[in-house]
Amino acid sequence: MVGFQSEFDILSDDFLVSLKSFLRNPDWTYLYFSEGDHSNGLQVWAISADDNSANSAMASPGWPVTSGDGNPTYSYHFDGDSKIYEYHPLEKSVGYEPFLFKTHHHHDKYKTDWEFSQSARLLLELWLDPADKNLYQINASADKELAVEFGQDFVRIKTTLIDSLLGIRGKNLLQLFEVVTPISQEQEILREDKTSKEFNSQMHYYGNDNDAFLARFQAISGKFRYLPKGVEETILCMENPPSHDRSFIVGRDSDGNLVTSTSNPEKLNNYFDSNPGALPYLTPVFFKRDVLTKYVDDPETYSLEPSRLFCGHIWSLPIDTTYDNEVMVWLGDLWQYMPETEYFHWRHHNAYSSAQISEETIRRDILGQWVDSNDAILALRNSVHKLNAEWKNTFGQGFFSDLGEFDQTRLTTLTYPTNSSHKGILSQIERLALLLIESINTENLPALKEGGSISRLTAFLEANGAPNAKSMVANLKSLYLTRTKSSAHRIGSDGIQKFEKLKANNEIKGNFHRLVEGLINDLESLSAFAAEIRT
Repeated sequence: MVGFQSEFDILSDDFLVSLKSFLRNPDWTYLYFSEGDHSNGLQVWAISADDNSANSAMASPGWPVTSGDGNPTYSYHFDGDSKIYEYHPLEKSVGYEPFLFKTHHHHDKYKTDWEFSQSARLLLELWLDPADKNLYQINASADKELAVEFGQDFVRIKTTLIDSLLGIRGKNLLQLFEVVTPISQEQEILREDKTSKEFNSQMHYYGNDNDAFLARFQAISGKFRYLPKGVEETILCMENPPSHDRSFIVGRDSDGNLVTSTSNPEKLNNYFDSNPGALPYLTPVFFKRDVLTKYVDDPETYSLEPSRLFCGHIWSLPIDTTYDNEVMVWLGDLWQYMPETEYFHWRHHNAYSSAQISEETIRRDILGQWVDSNDAILALRNSVHKLNAEWKNTFGQGFFSDLGEFDQTRLTTLTYPTNSSHKGILSQIERLALLLIESINTENLPALKEGGSISRLTAFLEANGAPNAKSMVANLKSLYLTRTKSSAHRIGSDGIQKFEKLKANNEIKGNFHRLVEGLINDLESLSAFAAEIRT
């Protein structure tokens, strides 16, 4: 047997030690295993059982269920002339529940693969990969980790996960096994039932000695039992409690020394004054703006809004990005909403700041008022959609070519530069140019003049009576020139000058904000032009 071992004495204690450690170890627990045949092989089938059913199974020989049992079914009986139907959640006994299910149709002509229990999958929050059909855990960084592996002749699950599942349900794990090995004519066949407290197992020994159609063999049909962990221990295991207090810089003392504090809400004060003398939950914590670079550079995993950072549907962190060079997060939120895996990244960018809490954040988070965001990036997104709709209503096609998934990602992940580096600024300029210039639908623009999309757009506006065509696209043209000189090609003196303007006075966000506002003015002017032509 390749998967387990090819030569062993199944009647020895060493065999049970090897078998038990193979079927379950700190990393993996087998739910199903099949190798060999009826004369030389190993079959394994795992089920969960309540205490009474587990006790009953361990007190009697053989398996309480067989591989494949467990699909729901129904029966009926007659009460007089009435036919009474009864639904059975499990095919055998409600005291046992398999982890795996399989359906068979038309003598296995349409046989399906093993399916993992849906209730267990949902409880453990596992994702089915359509490519390899395995189940994965998705961690806080949106990386997948193998959780349940479906092989050709086996199914196994991470031991920590099966322990969590059994603990929260208060169920026992029974690993049912049957092993058969050929023996010589001289070897005596053992036939007996035996319970081993050492291995927490029950075994039925049998064999073949006189069947002319079968070779002599010795076999064991047995069960290993594993008791569930306590519910409290299981929940702690599933929630993966933090290994440290996640402290952050929150200010300076009277001597100028940095002051740090835990972010654990249970140790912070709150509205109910639960921890007098402790820092409030709503204590501002500041970070260098390039803390966001990691997330901006991975738009397939993360998305950034002015007041929240999202990692898909896995986690999200409330933030305040209205500062020029910093990001603010409430102290308690850093524990409440941010996974522990992100702590050291944020702690590395944590810094003291004398900045004040923004008015927008005070009104939204403290006063509980509805606040319309003044964020220019959001306004730009709205202007893109508005212009596209106005242009389509007037000219029959959108101003921009249909935004495919890639361009939609560009639009939704557009943000302010996260640092003052050449790369940081130009990456966002590149996104702006690709979205606002390269995506212009030139099919709308007759070739009235040779040149690029901005030149053709200007000619189109003039031909349709726009009085200030050049000024309507002045900021778009400026973006085009900045991108051309500073990013797409070698940086010349003009490109350096434009680039340095963005870096001036260390106000990256403010300067980029003004650049975006200029682009919004162009888009709004073009929208108004289309609406006026239509009327």
